[in-house]
Amino acid sequence: WQGIGLPRYAASASNKTPVCHDRYVLSHDNASKTPDWVVEVLTRGKLSNKFKRPDQTFSPDPRVPPSGRPEAGDYAKTADKFEIGHMAPSEDFNNSAVNMRDTFYFSNAVPQAGDAFNAAIWKKLETEVRNAAIARKKLYVITGPVRGDGAQRTIKIAKADNACGGAIELDAIKTKIVCKAVNTKKATTCSSGVV
Repeated sequence: WQGIGLPRYAASASNKTPVCHDRYVLSHDNASKTPDWVVEVLTRGKLSNKFKRPDQTFSPDPRVPPSGRPEAGDYAKTADKFEIGHMAPSEDFNNSAVNMRDTFYFSNAVPQAGDAFNAAIWKKLETEVRNAAIARKKLYVITGPVRGDGAQRTIKIAKADNACGGAIELDAIKTKIVCKAVNTKKATTCSSGVV
């Protein structure tokens, strides 16, 4: 990761776990049970299309403390139609079946809003990133969730902070928690789960 370095937290940040996998690294936020960021290096040579996406489900990452691990049921049949979405996509590692399987940890995933988001616009974005890696030969990709703060808020990125030169305003979001208890209708709210 010497080519770009890794994001750093302020001294006050706590409850974070650095996680190193063979082809990607991440910082896991144990309170939200999701990654804060995931970094991968894509190269033209590693995008070989030798292997297809494995037929497997996500599982807890043994590198994350038990208190920071979601349960499989936290994502199952959510009332809000959240889907589990890769941050470092399995397809980015299609030159190795082992590396593709290595992306199916909850530490590499976040809930994605809308039942068509993951299979539509997010999939298109992932494809465009792979195309850019092929065209440029090497690309560093940093991915992470956009989280609310408990209240509905709009996220604004100032023109000066955008390398492309334009201001960006993201739709208002509100923090939600998905959990097995609500998904299985054993509760109406989550006391803990995936943010």
